[in-house]
Amino acid sequence: MIKVIWKITFVIAIILFIGTSILFVCLSGCHKNDVIELHFRITWEEHSGRGEAVQLLVDAYNDVHDDVHVTLIGGDEDREAYTVALDEDYVDIYVMPYRYIQDLQLSIDLFPLTDAFENEKQYYYDSIIQLAMEKDDLLGIPWIGHSMALIYNKNLVTRASVDPEGWASMDDLLDGCMAVEEKTHAAGIGLVGAKHHDLTWMVSQFIYSFGGSLVTVDSDTGQESISINSEQSIEALEFYINKLGIYAQEGWQEDTGVEVMEAFGTSRVAFEIQGPWGISDIWKRGNPFEVGVIPLSQLNMYSEVGPLMLSISKDSPYKDEAIDFIRYMIEIENLDKIMEGEYIPKYDAYYPFRVPVRKDMENSDFFKQYPEFYAFIEGFEMPSINTPSEEWAEIQDSTYPYYIHQAIIRNMIIEDALKEIEE
Repeated sequence: MIKVIWKITFVIAIILFIGTSILFVCLSGCHKNDVIELHFRITWEEHSGRGEAVQLLVDAYNDVHDDVHVTLIGGDEDREAYTVALDEDYVDIYVMPYRYIQDLQLSIDLFPLTDAFENEKQYYYDSIIQLAMEKDDLLGIPWIGHSMALIYNKNLVTRASVDPEGWASMDDLLDGCMAVEEKTHAAGIGLVGAKHHDLTWMVSQFIYSFGGSLVTVDSDTGQESISINSEQSIEALEFYINKLGIYAQEGWQEDTGVEVMEAFGTSRVAFEIQGPWGISDIWKRGNPFEVGVIPLSQLNMYSEVGPLMLSISKDSPYKDEAIDFIRYMIEIENLDKIMEGEYIPKYDAYYPFRVPVRKDMENSDFFKQYPEFYAFIEGFEMPSINTPSEEWAEIQDSTYPYYIHQAIIRNMIIEDALKEIEE
């Protein structure tokens, strides 16, 4: 009898064990299989200050979606890394640098967003929407990025009796620099001159502003050709080197953007052409003076831009959910949260690192408190495209800065420097 009871008990235990195991699997595995996993690759390490700033938005999205979970994947802007990710199909949504949208080898693997975001196109300058297009397909939604603006030291310009807010041309900038040097201890403007990639984006702005271009594409054949060697480029470099250069900091011919920010932060120059980090740099220095900002378009100048797009892999099985996530990421209140910035341990504080590309942000909480940052959004209206194609990128990294630097240090005349770049 005892043996029978023992056997019955043993069988019941086995049944309970199996039943409990099945229930556990269903509660964990079955439910998990019902949750759609989206993988979102950014251009920063996930545990960096910037990655953590984006993670906060992702967490907020996950908190209100029971059926979708977004996993953040850290990354960079390396082209080969994008190629691998697109080939292996482990990413659904990408933060995509603008220059890769029209890269044919990459764009062929992106899902067209034209129909899904037709209404949202009104939120952006047409010039930026064009950067997100490959032929007739919208392959990326503008998210955040940088542009350049004219940043100025209010103390110095007040002493020089000039008002940049009323300027309307590059000649006004020249006159302002002259006034600063006549009436203060400071130089007029911080300029880049070293053989460095900072020189390329700085000079390209002037080339575009004078009506020039880096490359042109034949509308019939699609053939690309180098067009930097032009009368417009010569005029732009004459202005940059021989007119504006007169009012630059001492030794500017060998300076990069780092030295320009140092000169500006220590009141050795009154003006600098810089991105939004030009303002946060002054914050980090303890606000030694009040900063003013005007968009370069006010001077009829083009601004170097670096917009980041949100794109979807054409092989993602969850396109509707990915589209919903992108809509969430470009909402005004969520873009405003990006402006809360990245945490910098050295300063134990948060600083903005990019601005939204969306142009209707002026009434958001952050931009009402810090309206000076809005000039960087306005900078997207007239973009200077420093990397117009992958073919140009190789020239941009080596030939371009070398020969422009040679012209700046007067080892070559401007015409010969441009000819060498073209050849």
